[in-house]
Amino acid sequence: MKAREKHLKGKDVLETYMAHINWDWLFFKGQSIFGGILILGLVVFLFWFAR
Repeated sequence: MKAREKHLKGKDVLETYMAHINWDWLFFKGQSIFGGILILGLVVFLFWFAR
């Protein structure tokens, strides 16, 4: 029974952690990083294509 209680406690900790994450900020950060890589790749491709 103790192991099950510990498991439930861990699940509660995970749920509270998930609830406190700023998902909008995380999404924006991911989008900006992905967009930056995409633009950088496009610029490198254009320089390679134009040579």
